[in-house]
Amino acid sequence: MPQRIARRSVARLLAGGALGALLPRVPAAAAVESPVRGRTLVFGLGMGDPPTYDTHSSNVLAMIELLTPHYSNLLKIDTEHYPTVIGDAAETWTISPDARVYRFRLHPNIRFHDGSPLTSEDVRASYDRIRNPPPGIVSVRQGLLADIGEIATPDALTVEFRLKQGNRSMLYAFANPFNSIYCAARLKEDPNFPARHVLGSGPFRLAEHVAGSHWRGERFEGYFKPGLPYLDGFQVLFIQGPALINALQSGRTQAHFASVSPGDRDRLIQALGSKIVVEESPWLNGTTIVFNTRRKPFDDARVRRALSLAIDRWAGAEALRRFSILHFTGAFLRPGSALAAREADLVTLPGYGKDIEASRVAARRLLEEAGAANLHLKLLNRQHADPAVNSGVFIIDQWRRIGVEADHQTLNDTAWNTSINNGSRATCT
Repeated sequence: MPQRIARRSVARLLAGGALGALLPRVPAAAAVESPVRGRTLVFGLGMGDPPTYDTHSSNVLAMIELLTPHYSNLLKIDTEHYPTVIGDAAETWTISPDARVYRFRLHPNIRFHDGSPLTSEDVRASYDRIRNPPPGIVSVRQGLLADIGEIATPDALTVEFRLKQGNRSMLYAFANPFNSIYCAARLKEDPNFPARHVLGSGPFRLAEHVAGSHWRGERFEGYFKPGLPYLDGFQVLFIQGPALINALQSGRTQAHFASVSPGDRDRLIQALGSKIVVEESPWLNGTTIVFNTRRKPFDDARVRRALSLAIDRWAGAEALRRFSILHFTGAFLRPGSALAAREADLVTLPGYGKDIEASRVAARRLLEEAGAANLHLKLLNRQHADPAVNSGVFIIDQWRRIGVEADHQTLNDTAWNTSINNGSRATCT
């Protein structure tokens, strides 16, 4: 089947840049017509099985591709007009002038896949679980909702978030794709229910998950948005590396929504010729280093700052873009987007200055002051070559420039997610 390949790119510590989203190509005449219902989309996922079914407790990309089609969120990002926010479960919403009260009116007749109605109580229970998780539950976005002081449910279709202080960025927390709305009744029975079961109200219901093989969703006929989804279903094949590219080239899969390297892109273009079109745009794929501040010496801000100052983000973006998906130096918003930091602003931030030698002099001084001049650490990383391993190798090389040695350990997503959540590792990406 003819394909279109879309390129996406990003950055956080270094950069994000990628080739992604190979989709069936439609004739120009058909592009302006109404979408046609039917068929199953088959795409590959190089990250394999999700570490958990609970989107509240993980930030692994596989959670987005596998789980979010099964759930509703209050809001979502309009991907064609990033960073514009549009409604999902919320039909309308208002924000008080001081940005301390966010009030949402839900679509009527939203139902979970078991037929039970979705109400404001389900929204309240889901957000309470994220901001104040019960014992034994890990919420990796608890801090994102820290400003919420109270959640009120005046009626079954209205939910009101009352903040402790004004926060205009909270709108994006309500659009975070990981903040799935769970069934309050099931959470009351078992707070850990979402880790082992998929019960959402999204356009697709989970039909099958065969570990190590594939994931399959089928259209939910009771979906609250009329006429959607267009697809009968989707199937995700867990394949990695060359096998993933071979599947795209042969037509075994029709899409890959993460990314491919420049070399793989060129191979696909050479093999498929006019059957594919390459499109390039930024995407948010931040390369982030997280320190376990409960372990010395990472409890010392000087050490953390030194390790950040040592990294030449600008040179890294130029070097890595030649063979990896990492392309741009950026911050927390997609490079080039309406709210993204300008380069003139970025260079004023610690670690983003372009005089790397001066930064490394400061980094060595900070390590000496903290008594960590001969630091040896472990960098825990995910097994995916691009961008995780590629960026990890680069970062370790940067740390060597200030006398820091690092052991590079890679884990699959399940082991990596577990180690992050239980704090068993000192340093990770």
